[in-house]
Amino acid sequence: MTHTPAPIKTVNKGKLIAAILVGLPYSDQIRDIDLDNEPDAIRFIWRGTGLHVGEYGGMPRVSEIQPNVLVGSNFAILAEKCISFGWLINEGILK
Repeated sequence: MTHTPAPIKTVNKGKLIAAILVGLPYSDQIRDIDLDNEPDAIRFIWRGTGLHVGEYGGMPRVSEIQPNVLVGSNFAILAEKCISFGWLINEGILK
């Protein structure tokens, strides 16, 4: 009997970018967007802090980028809540 692995779910980076732009205040301060470094995440700098945004369980997941490690900092938690709010607006769940 052979085991067939489940297909890898690809992240819709367009939906993530839309949620980032709607959810984060001062979105004009987003810079250095990197769409190519990882197949399932977006990296960018917002208000001087590097952020890593992926999708987990159908919602955005945000970590702060620090040298050689991703951290679940207070700043990342705040950004995640803002981006999740943008995600829910774009999905039509919130108005």
